[in-house]
Amino acid sequence: MVKTAKEARDELKKIGYNCTLINARFAKPFDEEKIKELAEEHKLIVTLEEGVESIGHNAFRECDTVEYITIAETVTKIGNNAFQYCHALSSANFPLVTSVGSNAFDYCISLIDAKIPLLTSIGVSAFGHCEALTTVDFPMVTTMDTNAFQGSYALASVNIPLITNISDRAFWQCHALTSVDFPLATSIGKQAFAYCMTLSNVNTPLV
Repeated sequence: MVKTAKEARDELKKIGYNCTLINARFAKPFDEEKIKELAEEHKLIVTLEEGVESIGHNAFRECDTVEYITIAETVTKIGNNAFQYCHALSSANFPLVTSVGSNAFDYCISLIDAKIPLLTSIGVSAFGHCEALTTVDFPMVTTMDTNAFQGSYALASVNIPLITNISDRAFWQCHALTSVDFPLATSIGKQAFAYCMTLSNVNTPLV
């Protein structure tokens, strides 16, 4: 994890951020005064640990300067509101994540690329108001909660072939959506495609 932290520090330095890196494993006995001193001198403290399996609720909420993020391959779950209002976030790479919580990327208005190939579950408004997101490719998703992509105005291409229930307001106000194909869908929720002004082709053969 120290290697990963160094790589993250170096990448942040390239875009103008100065970071302090401390390997707390060797800070024994625990230097409480040093930690307090660092907390007073820094705007944000991020703790990286071996074997992390989830990104907690509100973990990076309103971190306006975060532009991209790649997490350890041990992480399989992203909690509620984890990246909500990260307005500068443009790219997210989560290779083994299977679950994204409610509002996880809500109002990530710069997000254009979300690589989550093993994702199976999408929470309420998880990708709501992602105004720059044009393509969604989640081939493993089987569960999608309400308002999943609401207000993602630029969303033009959707690949979620295994979904059986298209939830209420799932694609509400996705203005750029012209065609959708859900071969296994057996139900469509209320206002699922409301205000999709350019939608002309809906393929749901089992509904």
